[in-house]
Amino acid sequence: MIAIIFLIIPVIFTFLTYFSTSNIIISLIVGVVSGFYLLIITRKRIDRFIRKTKRYHSCYKFINSFLISLSIRNTVGAALTNVSENMDEDYKNELDGLEDVTGLEILTYLKKYYSFHIYDLFVNVVSLYEEQGGNVLNMSSLIIEQSRGIEDYINRLVNISKKKVIEFSVLWIFAIVILVALRFVLGQFYVSIISQLIFQIAIAIIFIFITISVDILVKRITKLEIRGYSNEEL
Repeated sequence: MIAIIFLIIPVIFTFLTYFSTSNIIISLIVGVVSGFYLLIITRKRIDRFIRKTKRYHSCYKFINSFLISLSIRNTVGAALTNVSENMDEDYKNELDGLEDVTGLEILTYLKKYYSFHIYDLFVNVVSLYEEQGGNVLNMSSLIIEQSRGIEDYINRLVNISKKKVIEFSVLWIFAIVILVALRFVLGQFYVSIISQLIFQIAIAIIFIFITISVDILVKRITKLEIRGYSNEEL
């Protein structure tokens, strides 16, 4: 879906630039530049954000499901087997090929997959439980609370991001509509300036600026602040 949107936008920008300037060369340059920027740079930011939020949702589900299962089944291996059946394909692919390893070793191995500080704490608690026993839900109550807090933080961030995207889109759509309307409102005066190269370049700069502003917005709304997590991973 994102790729399709970022493919449509350059096409629209190309058409609008040509409509505003009647210069096919400048219009194609705008289309190529905006297409490259959105499809290569901006899309990469969004894909990374989607993968990371999906990974944390998986981590949150895994931690909570495992702790509940462990409190019932009392052994790490049995709890892991039960939980793994309901995890997504990415999780199952990560463990594909692992043989002759204990449940705790698998949890430790998953640290590189769930690269979050909260998961490290979770593994430490499970390790302590396996050594000393006790009530695992009481031992992990703080982890459950913190993981839920991070989950809520991500959900709030996604909702805020959606609102900002809508506000941004409405603002620029309104500006573009005004730009297009000028061709009709100004009439002959617009016809007289449309042939001037400096005017054509100015129109091209506007659309390229919109493209850059889209990337800046995406960079801001896809920045996650989760301990143990790097925005450059994946």
